[in-house]
Amino acid sequence: MRIKNLLIGVLFLPSFLIGQNNLKQATALRISEKIKIDGILSEESWKNAEFYNDFRQYDPVFDLPPSQQTEVRILYSDNALYISAFLFDTAPDSLLKQLGNRDDNLNADAFGFMIDTYNNQNDFYTFEVSVSGVQKDSRDLDARFNAVWESAVSINDSGWIAEIRIPYSAIRFPRKNTQLWRIQFYRNLRRKREWSQWALETKGDAIKSSYWGELHGIENINPPLRLSLTPYMTFNAEHYPYNIPDKKNSSTSFSGGMDLKWGLDESHTLDLTLLPDFSQVQSDNQIKNLTAFETVYDEKRTFFQESIDLFNKGSLFYSRRIGRIPLNYDLVSSQLDSNEYIINNPYQAKLINAMKISGRNKKGFAIGFFNAITDNTFAIIGDSSKGERKILTDPLTNYNILVLDKAFKKNSSAYLINTNVIRDGSYRDANVTGGGINLLNRNNYYRINLTGAYSRIFNSSADKVIEGYKYYALIGKVKGNFLINISRSLVDDGFDNNDLGLMNNNSQVDNVLTMNYNIYEPFSKFLYLKNSLVLRNDYHFNTKKITFRGLTLTSNTTLNNYLTIWGNINTDFCKRHDFYEARSPGRFYLRPINTGGSINFSSDYRKTLALDGSMSLIWRPETEGFYQAYKLMPIVRLNNRFSFNYSFFISNNKNDIGYAGNDNSNNIYFGRRQLQNIENTFSGLYVVKNDVSFSCRIRHYWITGRYSDFYRLENSGLLSSSDDFNTNKDFNFNSFNVDVLFNWQFAPGSQLNLIWKNALLEENNLITYNYFDNFTQTLGYPQLNTLTLKIIYYIDYQNVRERLNTKRV
Repeated sequence: MRIKNLLIGVLFLPSFLIGQNNLKQATALRISEKIKIDGILSEESWKNAEFYNDFRQYDPVFDLPPSQQTEVRILYSDNALYISAFLFDTAPDSLLKQLGNRDDNLNADAFGFMIDTYNNQNDFYTFEVSVSGVQKDSRDLDARFNAVWESAVSINDSGWIAEIRIPYSAIRFPRKNTQLWRIQFYRNLRRKREWSQWALETKGDAIKSSYWGELHGIENINPPLRLSLTPYMTFNAEHYPYNIPDKKNSSTSFSGGMDLKWGLDESHTLDLTLLPDFSQVQSDNQIKNLTAFETVYDEKRTFFQESIDLFNKGSLFYSRRIGRIPLNYDLVSSQLDSNEYIINNPYQAKLINAMKISGRNKKGFAIGFFNAITDNTFAIIGDSSKGERKILTDPLTNYNILVLDKAFKKNSSAYLINTNVIRDGSYRDANVTGGGINLLNRNNYYRINLTGAYSRIFNSSADKVIEGYKYYALIGKVKGNFLINISRSLVDDGFDNNDLGLMNNNSQVDNVLTMNYNIYEPFSKFLYLKNSLVLRNDYHFNTKKITFRGLTLTSNTTLNNYLTIWGNINTDFCKRHDFYEARSPGRFYLRPINTGGSINFSSDYRKTLALDGSMSLIWRPETEGFYQAYKLMPIVRLNNRFSFNYSFFISNNKNDIGYAGNDNSNNIYFGRRQLQNIENTFSGLYVVKNDVSFSCRIRHYWITGRYSDFYRLENSGLLSSSDDFNTNKDFNFNSFNVDVLFNWQFAPGSQLNLIWKNALLEENNLITYNYFDNFTQTLGYPQLNTLTLKIIYYIDYQNVRERLNTKRV
């Protein structure tokens, strides 16, 4: 009984027993004086402004005075918010000052602030500048947000100064006479790994913004007309040795387009891209995918990175669906006559335009609308006697998303979202509607999260409608040293959001218990210690067969010498019914029990040479299977301008059992295979100055697979030996990429990019066992080389207007 009462007390401690510190207050001084952003603070207005210096340590030792003092001042005008910080330092010659590109995580001191202009603890901006002058910004901690703002730094005998100007066009705030914003200032003293804050946040609280101070004094400012244009021009040259009739090995192209950003009112913004070009994005990490699920790639296109958080509600949106691999890309070869050949088969559907409208008003209500259109995509087929013809591989497609979101007091929220895909002709259309609510108690100790979605897929060619649903429910304690949550998710066998989202499996029920115990303060040789235990019981929705039952134990710590170590141990309690590896509806493979774990480490990045590494092991005793993987990544910072890292990964999967194929009698075959993978990646960056840099990335990925035995999959999910399947399934797969980029930001928001890319992708069944022999052979395969020059120019209405007014005066 005592234990029961103790558990009840831990989980349901009444919120009225937990108080909250009084919020700090800051006041901004209104000015009419023009401020020059130079990092000097010579204007009289800075001298007249009140300063705030009562910072406290967050790390490494909570709530101690910082080792160095910081003074912050706040000004505002009709057009912008100004923040200055004098960051005192008794050893300014020891400041860490690594240069880098915007938003890079640098080995450098930094000052920043976070501001919640709607005072709702749900939507905030972060602006940061390093002592080396590199800018960093985000919205709701999403670093893909990029605004245009000014900053400057200077170093003197007493420390260093950061001076920042945030034009009102870079943020959103309510239209009212008196503003009340939440604000937080912070400082990163890098050489001591010391993080200090003005309004000290409590560790273990997921809602950090509830501790921020209040910013007063901002009155009678009007949200400006937020209008900017970003036209661009691109010249592209390409070479690939096609060596086929009617197809040139070399080609050139010239294109142009424009991005538009228009503030419809003080809260909502229209973003539009016309004839977009994404040639400057980094190449994808191509891999050999042996699973039943598609390869997932990160989004690297700027338009689909910025201001996209609202459209991610419910996890129903995967932006790489737009401009995806055409639906019938892989079917082109099967439609050729004996004398035909492929001249061109585009790997991506052509994006014509995309737009999004998003914003949140002063009452916490947000709306988002997204639309994108991709054009018909054709493969060009050649015939020496009949000429050329086209095969449609992807139809004209319209993508839509509508989101409604309401932020309530005390950090709770609710949303409703609809995604819709309409394709021209007799292709399938899709409509998915979802909603959810997130509730936290008054002091953010306890949380309830409920979400659900309904999908409707219509295939006009088959005159068939498929409907499905899913839901997710979680209840838990989310604040303090001990955290616990219980969740359940269900996806029925008809739910499908893959037309505009990403879903690997349906017909699945997951029950999860997660417990965490965290020590946030230093003890013994540890700066902190975080531990987690996850228990899962998952089963197939239709058959109720177990798909996973097991546990995962993880731990994460940083030692006093700033060596970070983390690892996990996981095990199955029983065999798993895998309904996807067989690649046939209704069939399953009874996977043997797995037990495994990993250990990872990361050394102190302040050093000239740092080292990251990992080791992973998995045992499968029933099949004598054993997986081992090792990774090492030295990180070298030669000086403040030049840094590089090299990543070496090797894995060996002995006696792996996986799908091999099927025959005309619908028999499904699996194979025992030996898999070996080696991946080498080199990345380097040289920064001439903060707005001029050279970067290079070289990656070679090699994997081989040798099959020794084949088995037939029985209806029981077990495998039986078979000599009927004698197809050669061995493979030797190579992917090689080089990305070299010169970037020059010649004006705020404007840049010139010169990009050279080299790409090679080759697969055959002739395995080469020596790495260097394979690499030499790989470089002899045909390679695609592209050289792209792209010029982007940012035009802001407010800047143009201000310059014109200045000239008139």
